[in-house]
Amino acid sequence: MKREYRAYKLGLKRAVQDLYYRILCTASKQTSIDILNGKGKKALDIGCAFGYVAELLCKLGYDVAGLDISMYAAQRAHEALDSTELMIADARRVPFRRNTFSLITCFEVVEHIPDPESLAEEIGASLKEGGVCVLTTPVEGRAQGFYDLVRCEKTHINLLKLKEAHALMSQYVGESLILPYSLLPVPPEIFNRYFLLQDSPALISTGMTIISVKKRKLDAPTG
Repeated sequence: MKREYRAYKLGLKRAVQDLYYRILCTASKQTSIDILNGKGKKALDIGCAFGYVAELLCKLGYDVAGLDISMYAAQRAHEALDSTELMIADARRVPFRRNTFSLITCFEVVEHIPDPESLAEEIGASLKEGGVCVLTTPVEGRAQGFYDLVRCEKTHINLLKLKEAHALMSQYVGESLILPYSLLPVPPEIFNRYFLLQDSPALISTGMTIISVKKRKLDAPTG
């Protein structure tokens, strides 16, 4: 069954890639980990949709895998990225080997899942030690509530508060940083660009970027 993918329906590939490249730049700076250089590294894009982020990660040098629960979206992604490993799968049961990925991206997925703990646990298990997850999701609050109401959005079944998201990713993945943002109401189809106000006050924040680094296991004691 086809789902509506507004950004893709409007042909906003460049806008989507520009937005998430900027978010990856922020994550790289905040973690002091060069995630913009994917040479010799594996990346997983959870909720890959039409493959726009997967293509971006390929351009950064990563060996990329993607998954999406929608057969329609995954097929469209495969048409554009025939050299990329794409799977039709539930994000709560990642069908790849554990401790595999240096980077996992998960953009605008959590809000569609009834049990985000399962997703967070899968992310933690799939990352290599020291690997990074960059995740975005809407924030529970008046601003996002109004935005969803105007757009008649009914698929956001699980919006998290900032503290809830931090606790979730810290528990299942590792040290986490939350950066709230406000997606400015400028129609992206006009400029083929999304306008983002980073570190916006909680009252007007519509979303958040969550940057998590998987914990490194302590060496076993000797002697």
